[in-house]
Parts: sequence; structure tokens; C-alpha cells
Amino acid sequence: MRSKASSRHTLRPVRVALTLFLIPVLADIAAALPMYLYGVEGDDDTMVRVDLNSPTPAAELLGTVVYNGAPVLEMEALTWDRDLGRLIVVSNAGAGPVFRINPADITAPPPADIPAAYVGDTQTIQLEGIALQPVENMYYGADNTTHPGLLVKIDRFNGTVTQVIGELEEADGTDYDNMEALAFTFDTPHVLYGANNPGEGLSQLVTINTLTGEVTRVGPGIGFVNVECLAFAPNGTLYGFSNGNAASDWFIVIDPITGIGTELSVVDADQYDIEGCALIEPNTNVSVQSSTWSGVKRLYATP
Repeated sequence: MRSKASSRHTLRPVRVALTLFLIPVLADIAAALPMYLYGVEGDDDTMVRVDLNSPTPAAELLGTVVYNGAPVLEMEALTWDRDLGRLIVVSNAGAGPVFRINPADITAPPPADIPAAYVGDTQTIQLEGIALQPVENMYYGADNTTHPGLLVKIDRFNGTVTQVIGELEEADGTDYDNMEALAFTFDTPHVLYGANNPGEGLSQLVTINTLTGEVTRVGPGIGFVNVECLAFAPNGTLYGFSNGNAASDWFIVIDPITGIGTELSVVDADQYDIEGCALIEPNTNVSVQSSTWSGVKRLYATP
């Protein structure tokens, strides 16, 4: 009769072999899963979805975001909270309320009303970027109420600004007062990127020191105007949306090293003004059951 110790010794190579087999399989599954970028349209109070697996991604209207039966106005920022399994939306109406959206409440077929749950007020009037720091489990926000703008921390559970970290400015004192997009990288050390939009001219990609708010330019400019949202994919691809105003609007990818944007697809002018975006994968409006930032990143299990 084989001892327990002998049995464990015998089984260990099998477990190792199974693990080594599963790693590439899971990686292939993750690569094959469709990726969808969700966006909020601040002018029309709607949410859209973009199929990033399409060779020419287009925006699909999902519906109007509502709270207590009324549209959520002036939605300016969006992020994904992986632990809560909710999309987080910031409105610039009133006292800067924060809302959560359950993907299960985005019904099919669209368009249909999308109910949002109220979290609390930021007490700001121009918070235009928000991103979840994956280790701290704290939201960082760009508050453009003052000149220069401010980097702030926001509580996940009541929506209040818990800390003003510092002014958004370069080491030489150059001010940034129109930071309209924030996104953290997936991999450590989880760098915070932002997109600043001057009154005239092209948008600028930057990195932001989360301890001080100090801004560092990435390259000479994105090459597109009014980049109002950013979202990183697990493979490091940085997506954004450029609101061209009277010109065409674009979904773009941005090189996080050079800061230069490349057209992904064109959207008809004035059709959408996507001011916040967040990535959810795979394509499911039924349930986001679990997630992880390690292993196969953001491989969500669904029933």
C-alpha cells in the first residue's frame, strides 16, 4: 500500500504539468474573448458600447442612463470597479454625484433605459476624469474646477473627495486645467495616465504622480483634438475617443511611450461626444461574476 507522502510526491508532477498546460490555454481564451469599450455620452445622457474586436469599431447605442426615472445629466467620467463589478459614472450636474451601473441592467435588445444607483456627491462641479487604482481600491479624479486643476482621491462607497493630492502642473509650474481623462496601467507600478485638452490645439498625453499631482508630458502631442476618455486593455493597448466637434470624431489607440494617437475608426461628426470610457470583457450584459488583476487579467467568469 502506497504511503500518503508517496502519493503526494507522485501527484505533484501531474499538477505542475496540468498548470503548465492551462496557462497557454487560458491565455488563448483571454485573447479570443471579445473586448467591449463602454462609453458615456454627456450631451445626450446615453451609454454606448464599442466592439474593439471589429476591424472598424463602431458605437452601438445601449440606452439612456437614468436614476429615479430621470436621465443622469452631464456624465463626464467613467471607470470600471473590478471588485464591485460595476461601472462608475461621475456627473457634473449639481454637487457632482457618483453613480454605479450594474452590467446586468444593460438590457437587450438596446436601446433601453439603463438604471443607475446613486453613491454620493463629490461636491465638485467639474470632475472630468476618474480611474480606479487597483491596489489601493481608491478612485483618483481630475477636478478642473480651479486653475490649475487638482488631482483628488474619491471614496468608492460614498463618492466624497477624501483628499486633495495636489495641483496638476509640471515641475516648471506649467498649469493643466482641462484634464479630461484618466487611466491606470494594468501592470505594476500602475502608472496613472491622463489626457489634457487645451482651449485650442491638440490633446496632450501625460503621466501623473499620484503622490503630488505633478504632470509629465508624454511626447509632443496625441495628434487629435479633445481626447476626453482613456482606457487601458490588459495587453497594454491604450484606447481613447477624440471629439472632433464640427469635424469627425475618432476612436483611437495611443502609444503610451510616444504619446501619439492612431485612428482606429471614424464616427460621424456630432453623433457622439464620449466623455468617459471603460473596458469590460468578455461581451456580457448578463453577469460579471468574478475578476482578477493577476494571471489572465480581467478574464471574467460568467454563468
